[in-house]
Amino acid sequence: MNAEQRIENLEAALGASLPVAYRAFLRSHREKPSGPVQVVSTNPDYWDVSCIFEIGAAESYLQVDHCYELVGDVLPEGMLPVADDQGGNLYLLDCRTGPSTGAVYWWDHEQELGEDRVELVATSFPEFLAVLVPDS
Repeated sequence: MNAEQRIENLEAALGASLPVAYRAFLRSHREKPSGPVQVVSTNPDYWDVSCIFEIGAAESYLQVDHCYELVGDVLPEGMLPVADDQGGNLYLLDCRTGPSTGAVYWWDHEQELGEDRVELVATSFPEFLAVLVPDS
């Protein structure tokens, strides 16, 4: 299955369209699993990003559609995991229609069932990428 088909299948499973900027990113992004850890420069609490998921040929744990298949049922509705941190927490892209469409949130995986606490990281996916800097 090619990348475009996988994106369409992901949108169908999510029940929402991916924001245009994120769709474009998926077409070209290939994750390097041995790459340096990055941090969200705008957060004083040290949010790290160990992996930004892709739609490609890398291992399944690096694939956005595989990740959504594994955890989509416990995420807030209309939210797609786009990255993770070293603690297994996720960065979620808001794909719901509304004023927050395209925003990226940090989601702590240690929540009670039904809790959907998220913290805003960036108002768009391009802004999310822009605030990432290498961990020094």
